[in-house]
Amino acid sequence: HVPQIGAEDEHPLFHGKYLYMSASTFFKRSVLLFSVIHTFLILVELQRLLHTVFASSAAYSSEQVRDETMAIEYRLALVKLTAYATKLFSTLAIIWLSIHIRLDMGNEWLERASTNFGCCAVGFIRVFRDTFYLTVFFAIFWLTKAPFDIWLGNAILTDAGFVNTFEHPGLNERWDQALANGLFLIDLEHVDNVSSTFIVLCALPLLKWRFGWVVIWILVTTGSFLLNLDPYMVQTMFPWLAASSGEVLGGAAFPNTSFVVTHDFPPLLEDSSACKGFSTDTWLSGNRIFHEVTADAYTTKDENRGKLWLNQTRQGQWAIYSPKGILHAESVEKAPPGRLSSLGRMTWKVNAKPAPWAGVTIRDGHYLTEALQQQSKQHGGLQIKRVILNNVGHVMTHMNAVFMGLDASSATVLLYDTLFLQSRGAQANSDSTDVCGMTPEPLWHSPKLVALTDEEIVAVIGHEMGHCKFLHPVKLLIAQASVFFVKFAALGWATTHPIVGPAFGFALPSVYSGLFVYQWILAPSLSLFTQNIFLQALSRLFENSADDFSASISETNAKGLISSLNQMAENSLDDKRPTRLSELLYHSHPSTGRRMDALTKSIDAL
Repeated sequence: HVPQIGAEDEHPLFHGKYLYMSASTFFKRSVLLFSVIHTFLILVELQRLLHTVFASSAAYSSEQVRDETMAIEYRLALVKLTAYATKLFSTLAIIWLSIHIRLDMGNEWLERASTNFGCCAVGFIRVFRDTFYLTVFFAIFWLTKAPFDIWLGNAILTDAGFVNTFEHPGLNERWDQALANGLFLIDLEHVDNVSSTFIVLCALPLLKWRFGWVVIWILVTTGSFLLNLDPYMVQTMFPWLAASSGEVLGGAAFPNTSFVVTHDFPPLLEDSSACKGFSTDTWLSGNRIFHEVTADAYTTKDENRGKLWLNQTRQGQWAIYSPKGILHAESVEKAPPGRLSSLGRMTWKVNAKPAPWAGVTIRDGHYLTEALQQQSKQHGGLQIKRVILNNVGHVMTHMNAVFMGLDASSATVLLYDTLFLQSRGAQANSDSTDVCGMTPEPLWHSPKLVALTDEEIVAVIGHEMGHCKFLHPVKLLIAQASVFFVKFAALGWATTHPIVGPAFGFALPSVYSGLFVYQWILAPSLSLFTQNIFLQALSRLFENSADDFSASISETNAKGLISSLNQMAENSLDDKRPTRLSELLYHSHPSTGRRMDALTKSIDAL
């Protein structure tokens, strides 16, 4: 698509007036749209900031929960407001300066090269100049974005306890590491959820072809369909798919017997005979799920660091050991052999010191599994193929239960292990001081968590059944495929059309100049209308429909869903009643307060 250097007069596209008018018009309209969209987003975040000040506490269980929630909302809004403002003004300034500097310097270079070396040097200088500026601009634009990502991840999500830095200290990266890692990746967050590695290795060569974007769209759409056909099986066979999409998927079969959940345990010292210093490597998580091996022996099957055993000793005490035989915790009281029920009433010593908050909960896995199977057959006409206890507690504190698969005869239920874990947060961790003369509390970010009851989990699964009953996953896949079509079409146009590069001052059109213009100028506007508004509005509609289905099963389900939604929102410090604009742009689910209001009306109708 690029004519030979020096053939401008023979090619209609490179005729001076035509090129100037079309490129200039495209430049002005795209930059104007970019500016309007980001100004609108800044105003939305200003409204969120005001909302955090005047939000009512009526929707929350206490004034303290309301204050903690609004503090998180305030910081999130402040990060986004600053990020949008920085991106807007830095983008406009850099584009304006770069075009003027590049054209002035470039013309001078081209004139000198043409005089001294001829047209071959002119072509080389054009390519070198564009390559140099693209490299600089990608680095500058990424550097304007990276600090806010780090601010969001470290200063807010980590401090609030939503990221488990106790098990994954690498998530709490240093600035130099985060910046160095980011500079070697092309960030295409506005294209789709596929990893940047896939884009670099596969997409860029295809984008050099005029219809290469169609091939990419077909591949991504087909992959999304296959992944949703049986997500657990596909991601078990191809774990790199989960890693590339950022999903956490893995675990063991949900126990069909009783299992033990330890809660409010302070961090366990890995080796009491060697105080290795103030490091996360010294500690193990004490809040775990133990699966039955024998009547008096239970073990962990999660992905936390350090496997643990819960055994009843010959003296009648229950004790938590590591496979190396190191004693981490033991009950103060004794119990008759095989009396698991007594375990829930015992007090504990952890790291050889009293731990007054530490406790144990006994859950009946068989009852919950049977309740899920019965509800699925009687009310949804669905067959549960497998129930998986999804191990996510080593990464985050987010609670969820998912009904996976497009085939009603072989569905997979994923129950996040965080549904059963609970903690009083820093209050429990404060009891673990003075072990080896130090405390792990600064390393242990843990919010207050309350586990869901069996009835609440069954109600949540009833909601997920509604999605399968009304074919919501299939409809969302079709909608998502249409959104991908628009995005990839825009990407393909930007990387192949000859006016895109010259419109922003590049001497020659290329895949990389088109990619630059798409990612930083066109994609935010496309994502706002296709992803934030269209797809999320459709998702909220489906969520309301699934709520109604779960509530229609029984009044118990409706009440269980209300209490579970309320508890999960308070565990995550979610704003239960955000502003309408915030919900429109950022929420794939209706706000918790509005969902609870609708379910209350359903109960009254019953």
